[in-house]
Amino acid sequence: MTISNSIPLQKSKTKPKWSSLGLSHEEFISLKIQYPSAVKIRPWRLNNGHVGAIQIQMIGYPNKTKYILIIDFREFPIEMPYAYVRTPFDDQIRHPNIYHNKKYELAPRLSLCSVCIGDYHNQFLSTGRDRRKRLRFYIHQLQAVLSNPNYSDTARRN
Repeated sequence: MTISNSIPLQKSKTKPKWSSLGLSHEEFISLKIQYPSAVKIRPWRLNNGHVGAIQIQMIGYPNKTKYILIIDFREFPIEMPYAYVRTPFDDQIRHPNIYHNKKYELAPRLSLCSVCIGDYHNQFLSTGRDRRKRLRFYIHQLQAVLSNPNYSDTARRN
């Protein structure tokens, strides 16, 4: 079974409760089909067994740069996930929608660069109580931002 934006969804015998935080195993597998590089970050496994954070590779601007991202799903689907660039390092990033590096609670020993995905929060919430739709929309928006820079964004200028 597939849904637009090319993220195939696996049929599941058990559907996660809508408000159950993190990515379910089935949601992670459906994401991994489109992004085979996706891996679970084991220390961020949640008490309910769901995935709290993943590492994933996406291609973006400029010149098909390979971005290794850490995505924080600990509050998903209630809140929008956050994405951080692990590599390339801050001094090598030329994308206007990626902030300069700093330390974050998710990985306090790493210097990460947060990705600005624009004024997307209201759209994320407007998807209703549909976990798959929220996941699909978020990943699509993240990939779109990495591929299509917004030069009026001030993230990199600060």
